[in-house]
Amino acid sequence: MLGSPFACDANFYQTRAGGGSTSLLRFPASALSTGGAAQGVFGSNLIPLDLNAIGFRRQDGYMYALQQSTQQPKIYRVGQGGVQLVGTVVTTAGQSPAIPNNFVPTAGVFDTQGRYYIIGQGSAGVVPQAIYRIDNLVPDGSGNIQVAQVYTLNVPVVNPGDVSFAPDGNLYAATGTRLIQFRLTGSQAIATERTIPDVGGVGSAFLNDAGDLFVLQMAQEISQKSTLVLVRLSPQGLSALPQPL
Repeated sequence: MLGSPFACDANFYQTRAGGGSTSLLRFPASALSTGGAAQGVFGSNLIPLDLNAIGFRRQDGYMYALQQSTQQPKIYRVGQGGVQLVGTVVTTAGQSPAIPNNFVPTAGVFDTQGRYYIIGQGSAGVVPQAIYRIDNLVPDGSGNIQVAQVYTLNVPVVNPGDVSFAPDGNLYAATGTRLIQFRLTGSQAIATERTIPDVGGVGSAFLNDAGDLFVLQMAQEISQKSTLVLVRLSPQGLSALPQPL
């Protein structure tokens, strides 16, 4: 059962997937300044799928995520009672690079208009070298969700732990030692990197309205508690990178 939507609040959520199941963790707002342990949204119960690239869509209050497996990506809607299959993500013949049938998601986020941006991963970096935007989450008669826009990367980049929109309108991704800015212009994603203090493996990240980047340091096992690490990039951090065109 999907259950009710989530509130648009200051809580921080992360999926921890592995072994065919996913735990959805919630960090209370107080943990963003003091640190703290996660709470399981479904208690000790796990979602019976590997999910990644989770994002909150404020238009309906639900989270959306991609199945973490080497296949044509499938979008799932996540509510407070469980998950629901939405559809399979596809590109048209004229879109390049196409989403392959061995796509492995690494990051996803929604913009203020409710559009879903997803990134795939490979052994050495982002694969395919593009960011995909999905505007319409209503599947067609075949159960497919059409990609609306493909932004090709201008340079290869390493696999990000997560990606988030900042107040300057750009996408930012954290890798643990690097911050990557993606400026989406036309059909390109212009990537610029800068070094940040090493915070270890990054599982999730988001930027608040002040431009502070919150990253969640990964634990080794799905059952371990994660530590919330705050990396402040404002005002010097974001302004040190190119601004929107």
